[in-house]
Amino acid sequence: MRRKTGKLFDSNFKFIIAEASPSAVIHMINRLFQKNYPPDTIVEVREPKELTTENPKSGDLGEIFTDMVITLSCDGKKDTYLIEAQIKDDSEIMLRIFNYSVQIAMKGKTVSEDGNRMVIDMPAPAVIYLETSEP
Repeated sequence: MRRKTGKLFDSNFKFIIAEASPSAVIHMINRLFQKNYPPDTIVEVREPKELTTENPKSGDLGEIFTDMVITLSCDGKKDTYLIEAQIKDDSEIMLRIFNYSVQIAMKGKTVSEDGNRMVIDMPAPAVIYLETSEP
C-alpha cells in the first residue's frame, strides 16, 4: 500500500508542476530557494529524466526517474533546479539527490574545443515532503 501511495503522490506532483503556469513555478522556486525571479522569467519544466542509479543496499544498477528538473532564464543567466517529492524522509534520499544532480549536470556538460576543460552546472536541489519525519 505504501508503495502505491508514494507513486500516486509522485505522479500527481509531476503533473501539477508540469501543468502549472510559469508564474506559479516562479513563485515556487522563489519560495523554496529564497530567490527573487521577476514574473517575466522564462520557465522550462523538463520531462522527468530516466537515470541509471546504483541501489545503495544491493549494489544493483537500476533505472529511475527524477521528479522535476526546472530551468529559469533571466537576464542572460540560466539556473537549474531539481525538485523531488517524498512522502517521508528516508535514509537514502540525500545520496539519490546527489546522484541525480551529478547525472543531470553531466548530461548538460560543455567541453572546450581543445578538450582540456569541462564545465558542468549542478542543479540546486530541494525535497518536498508530504509528511514530517519521526525522530
